Amino acid sequence: MAKSVTKTKRRSPGAQSAYLPPTRYFATVRDTLSEKVYKAFKRDIIRGVYQPGEPLTEKVLAKRYRGSRTPVRESALRLQQERLLRIVPNRGYFVSQITLQELNEIYEYRTAVECAAAELAATKGGDSELLARLMELAETSYRTDSREVPSREHREIMKAIQERNPELARRRMYDHIIQSKDKVLRLASSVPSRS
Repeated sequence: MAKSVTKTKRRSPGAQSAYLPPTRYFATVRDTLSEKVYKAFKRDIIRGVYQPGEPLTEKVLAKRYRGSRTPVRESALRLQQERLLRIVPNRGYFVSQITLQELNEIYEYRTAVECAAAELAATKGGDSELLARLMELAETSYRTDSREVPSREHREIMKAIQERNPELARRRMYDHIIQSKDKVLRLASSVPSRS
């Protein structure tokens, strides 16, 4: 009685991890497209491509982001949870308007968290290579109408951290956040209202 031997090809460990069953593959592709649409849509809202209150339709958004309506719908739900978008059934999507109260709350939160983080970083010190890399990043230039102030502010924060001066690091971070808040409030007050 002859035994039939079936040879099975062994996959290398890398090949095994690359294999996905068909249903899982399509879910991954869809998730990737949804993620791309979400990121692009969110970026455009934040950058002001869409005006607050502006109505948007799935059809237009699907065309803009080169996807179907499903990834747009999934993205819109996420953006609504983040309070960047308002979904009105049978009417479409509307870019949320940020109120002065919400803006103030954002800056209060930033002040609490970022000032404490700067103080902690200065207290604990850190890896000199990491601090040097952060100082390089602090040198990043910005295109603004206000003499490249963020670069100077970032350098001052990093210098206080490198010098291990917690009080100065906290104060420099506070000043930086207040400067940022003032700029945003000036921009917000200079935007003409849409009627």
